[in-house]
Amino acid sequence: MKQRILTAALIIAVVLPPLILGGALIDLLMLFCLVTGAYEITHCLKTPRKNGLMIAMIAVMIGLALVSPEWLGAGLALTLVLLFAAAIADPQLNLNDITLVFAMLTVFVMAVRSIISIYDRNSWLMMYVILATYLTDTGAYFCGYFFGKHKLIERISPKKTVEGAIGGWLCGTAGAFIFAWAMLPELPLGLALFGAATMAVVGQLGDLAFSLIKRHVGIKDFGSFLPGHGGILDRIDSLLFNLLYFTLILAMVV
Repeated sequence: MKQRILTAALIIAVVLPPLILGGALIDLLMLFCLVTGAYEITHCLKTPRKNGLMIAMIAVMIGLALVSPEWLGAGLALTLVLLFAAAIADPQLNLNDITLVFAMLTVFVMAVRSIISIYDRNSWLMMYVILATYLTDTGAYFCGYFFGKHKLIERISPKKTVEGAIGGWLCGTAGAFIFAWAMLPELPLGLALFGAATMAVVGQLGDLAFSLIKRHVGIKDFGSFLPGHGGILDRIDSLLFNLLYFTLILAMVV
């Protein structure tokens, strides 16, 4: 636990300035997460084409993150066609490989576009999403550690408990709502509470979804970059899902 807490403190110290200041710093942080995420996803596959898939994934993600919205759907469709063409031409690629790469590429691209949309509105909205995500994660960890008795979904994540999930939901909902009440007066209180309560659920679904991927490919963590936490994807899995979901919340306040 000590190593996990120390690493978490270091993560906060590194990522907090970019999250608050935005601009080039947040661009660099997003680029780092894209590149690292692409590495972790492609290198958990069994294909010898890991490096080629990683380079292609990074190039496509950066391109699709920058194109105008009307070209995004066409870009994703073309990417899917090219991935299938690669699998047809190369017997060392299979359907599982291209499916996972395409799914994760889509998640990354949409998450980046969500971040851009959030900062265009109000940078404090990003902190709202961050708090809903990581207060849930922290609450789930400690409530599960101290009070967990009943397994949540053991076949996917053996350590997660019902008590942890409930504790995480309470922490994430309360913390994010209080922050919105204090710092986001333009966000109606009902919507702020709804967003906090639902993101505290969606974030946990994201965590379980990435755990499902790890079980499928037979790994415990996506990497070892963050001692006590695993890889970058082990830290941003819940956040990715909440960023995608929060685009719906934003649509409600247009």
